[in-house]
Amino acid sequence: MFDVIRFLKDYGIHFDTEGKNTQEDWVQIQCPMCDDHENHGGFNYVKGYFTCWKCKWHPLDKVIKALTNESPYSIIAKYDRAESIRDKLKKKKNIEKVNFILPGEKMRKCHKKYLLERNFDPDYLEAKYGLLGVGHLGNYAFRIVIPIYFEGQIVSYQTRTILDNESVKYITCSKEMEIIHHKHILYNLDHCREDFIVVCEGVTDVWRLGDNAACTFGIEWLTEQAKLLLEYERVFILFDPEDLAQEQADKLAMLVNTLKDNTCEMILIPADCDPGKLSDTDARDLMTDLRNRYF
Repeated sequence: MFDVIRFLKDYGIHFDTEGKNTQEDWVQIQCPMCDDHENHGGFNYVKGYFTCWKCKWHPLDKVIKALTNESPYSIIAKYDRAESIRDKLKKKKNIEKVNFILPGEKMRKCHKKYLLERNFDPDYLEAKYGLLGVGHLGNYAFRIVIPIYFEGQIVSYQTRTILDNESVKYITCSKEMEIIHHKHILYNLDHCREDFIVVCEGVTDVWRLGDNAACTFGIEWLTEQAKLLLEYERVFILFDPEDLAQEQADKLAMLVNTLKDNTCEMILIPADCDPGKLSDTDARDLMTDLRNRYF
């Protein structure tokens, strides 16, 4: 979470936590996004976002840029209060003893048919990633269950519907049940053991690309996930071609570049294609090219 009070103090920006226009859990400043003279701008220091009572919500990076005229991503990283996931694990030494209960059972024909129709080998994915399936009953009916591992321990899971008419494609384990919040880690990180990593959006992208590919569970990523990328000499970001996805990929690349001294390279793929839809041959050639590019 962004440590707004330390940030404002270090940059000499006047703020109020009491008095006019202030509320509990809020830090008020003169909003840099509008013609404000009465501290209508507010940082919520519990949830880490900014809004103005006059001109409404603004992205945190844009507000920081307006206040400092500096790279917002390096500032956000510098003033991040979040403890690293690996440090949390060191404190929680009994994590490997936790028996995490997954929903589902061995995949049925319907689950395997869904994967086969998308040019995946269901038996391989079942063995490699521990996929399970849910039948026609329960909250996860007709879904594939995808365990999420971190350092050899199942810490959460995500499910993917196999029904074409289902509006909610992915449902993830509730936060109350997760050992580690899935948005604080990267899927498949345990199989990223070389000096480079390819960051994608979703689990199916990872299944296609294989080892040394990981995903952020969607285009919205958190600083905790970005910090895990600092362990690698080269970071390649391979989000889908849509404008919003590319915008998020740019932001992730800028943050990692700032923290890693410009060692993050953006890889853009052809329009109308995402990594999960590549052929096995194209995916294998891409990973081989990235592996050989710098090593």
